Amino acid sequence: MAVVGCLGCRDRGDGAARTRDLALCVDAIDRAPAARPEHRLDLLARGCAPACPGLATWADLRAAAAGAPAAAEQRRRWTDPSAAEPGPRMSAATVALLEGCRAMCSPQAELTALRTAPAERWAALLGACGPGALGLDESQAYLASEAWLILHRINGWLEAMRRSAVDDPQLPAQLERATRRAYFRLPLPARHRGAGYQLAASDRGRATDAVVYVLVTAGELRVGTVPLARLRGPDLELRPAPGGDFPGVRVTDAQAGQAARDQAGYVEREIPGAAELAPLVVADAATPLARVVEVVFAVGAPRIEVAVAADVALAHPVAVERQTPESAAVPVIRIAADHLEILGLSDDRTTSWDHLADELRHFAAVNAPVRKVGLEPAAPATAADLDRILDACAEAHVAALVVAPPP
Repeated sequence: MAVVGCLGCRDRGDGAARTRDLALCVDAIDRAPAARPEHRLDLLARGCAPACPGLATWADLRAAAAGAPAAAEQRRRWTDPSAAEPGPRMSAATVALLEGCRAMCSPQAELTALRTAPAERWAALLGACGPGALGLDESQAYLASEAWLILHRINGWLEAMRRSAVDDPQLPAQLERATRRAYFRLPLPARHRGAGYQLAASDRGRATDAVVYVLVTAGELRVGTVPLARLRGPDLELRPAPGGDFPGVRVTDAQAGQAARDQAGYVEREIPGAAELAPLVVADAATPLARVVEVVFAVGAPRIEVAVAADVALAHPVAVERQTPESAAVPVIRIAADHLEILGLSDDRTTSWDHLADELRHFAAVNAPVRKVGLEPAAPATAADLDRILDACAEAHVAALVVAPPP
């Protein structure tokens, strides 16, 4: 009798622990969609930490490492983009997540992931272990990311919890309600050979709220919605994208604006206010800047976000706005053949690419704080050059870059 009683005590204790763990996870699922984009996964990883051992450590290490990169390191990359990367390519948080959530199938796979450049990391990991290691099939390889791994592991744990007894009879219904309402955005790849692009790298990228993306390469223009997932077992549920999955629907410039509005309208029920969110422009690094500006005006949104490369596509924090009579900006950055010019307020100056941020800060100190800066590409430039200008603006605390209509 004593043994039976002990087992019963343990069962009741396990049920209480399951109830507590599940209640915390349900609360996180409820709250995460309303959080800032960069905090959603952290909130979910902490609240659903029992899903796999790497989640809480990942969130803790991300919090410890939060902050902008050193300006000197960013400038080193501008000055010599081919220079060797200093230190490990993969953050401690990513290592903890991959190891704790069992995403690396062998020591060789771990070595491959550690040595691979960020934009190539997920493709290399899939090449070493196969898509199944992350719960993907071949057609879904573009979804590989920290976000997918976290959601996939939590979803598997929730499916097991649905079959387990809990002490609170209302909790299963709360779980179903929370997972039915909560949609989570999945990032696009930083590089995709099939879609024909590789993004310019930036240390300043952040998670985006965008639901519509516009893909710009030398040969075509595409519009689509970012992948949306729900924690609905037995498999992580992906919302079918209107018009097809990534890389979106091919459009002409004349169709781009309406296509972007239509795509946002299709997901308005799942993401309220989707039509008001800035679209994400995903431009291959070699795309002429003039072409990017054409697309910004073709899409017609008041402001857009520019995708930059980390291990996935992130959004640059400095927005790009269409110039209107109300949004003209001073000063203006003019791209010349072998230098940059900063014009406005009787304080014109010439500078180089790697000193642009210093000059913008000086301009603001002498004249007034600068929240917006205009851009005049008087000489040929690329999307990668736009990324460099946005990085300099971010360092000088400029919030938006205003572009004039194409000639």
